[in-house]
Amino acid sequence: GKIVVAVTVLADFERLHSVAGKYFLRVVSRNEPLTPRELRRLMFSRGEVSFERLACEKVKLEDLDDGLINHYIRKHEERTGRPLNLSTEEFLINLGCAIKKGGETIPTNAGVLLFHEHPQLYLLQSQVLCARFRGTDVIEYLDRKELRGHLPELVNQATRFIKTHMRMGGRITGIERVDYPEYPEVAFREAVTNAVIHRDWSMSGEFIRIFMFDDRVEVMSPGRLLPGITVEAMQKGEVESRLRNPLSVEVFDKIGGYIEKLGTGIRRMIDAMRAHELEPPKFELKGDVLKVTLKGPGEKFMELAEKA
Repeated sequence: GKIVVAVTVLADFERLHSVAGKYFLRVVSRNEPLTPRELRRLMFSRGEVSFERLACEKVKLEDLDDGLINHYIRKHEERTGRPLNLSTEEFLINLGCAIKKGGETIPTNAGVLLFHEHPQLYLLQSQVLCARFRGTDVIEYLDRKELRGHLPELVNQATRFIKTHMRMGGRITGIERVDYPEYPEVAFREAVTNAVIHRDWSMSGEFIRIFMFDDRVEVMSPGRLLPGITVEAMQKGEVESRLRNPLSVEVFDKIGGYIEKLGTGIRRMIDAMRAHELEPPKFELKGDVLKVTLKGPGEKFMELAEKA
């Protein structure tokens, strides 16, 4: 005998909402107010504020590496078929890798990450930690490296680390040897590239980690998933292309050899693993870290190598 009103509020992951000038985060059954620092952190993680475009105050324009800049300019001109006709300063400002501030041109965080020979001097979180463990647990490691350098170089070094520590089988067909790697390079190189260009660089105390075991490779990248992207969609290879670090993606795309086609990386990983007769990659969100696991052939390695 009473009038009932049912109100349905759809989840809105696209915008932040406030009440009476305060922002709140839902924690179990409570509404917890966000501090200014927490709000800033959340906006970085959601891609609503660009860490790439912030000035890296301690770096001067002349600290950037001319060789890296000129290499990118050459590749850009080759891809577009026309000269840029810009000074280095103008080019970096147009790209978003430098900004004018107080009458001075200062590199942005993206400029340092992409065009400084040693960005870890200013952005320590940009180093990549690699470890090859004995067995299947994080107990004893056989090799450990802290990779340093600009972002494309980090991808190259991490890829070499995996190739160095994975098994290589093969068989002789006639006079030729057919090699069979433990993991398809397309899969682990894509996992490493995605970790580097999509991580949340505002998380200053977190590093990209690459752990190798006897039975798997784990690639862990700091950063929550952007709004609209879910682990379930990633597992199916049906991920919409959304960029947290568009400047880094543009540079990687223009120099070539890292991004085949935007939005196809996860599908390529899945296809490469299946073509290698391995399980598809496993995607997990552990707190603020996205973990990609490539499960190896284990004891079936020699059997698969013989079939290669």
